[in-house]
Amino acid sequence: SLMPDVWLMQKISGAVLRCKILKLGEDVSGSEWCLLFAGWDGRRLPVAVVPFPQSLGNGAKATTSILPLFDLLANISPKPCLAEISSLSVEASTGKLLVLWSNGVLDAFDLLKGHHLGSWRPPWQLRSVPFNTQGQA
Repeated sequence: SLMPDVWLMQKISGAVLRCKILKLGEDVSGSEWCLLFAGWDGRRLPVAVVPFPQSLGNGAKATTSILPLFDLLANISPKPCLAEISSLSVEASTGKLLVLWSNGVLDAFDLLKGHHLGSWRPPWQLRSVPFNTQGQA
């Protein structure tokens, strides 16, 4: 099933975009804004949309549903060098997704078209850095 189980996602990233640029037709015709997101469940990278009801900004409670679109890894050949995902980032202005794998490979995808844009292995050394949330060194 393409339906992502958002509760099982290990990593998730998304952006709010105007629904009309997603070109989904009737499925989102009642909404101006949509959340476009991708998530990693350990083996798949499904992409889905959540249309926001028009009344949401007026304090009204509304229900909405997740519309599954596709799995980014399903139709890619050759497959990206799969490892665990370290980071996902969606660029709202372009609909591009950057995926940083734990092995240092960086993949780029166009979420609006469902295309893999390429893979790179930047010349960096990845290492864990402790992060202090108390603002003290």
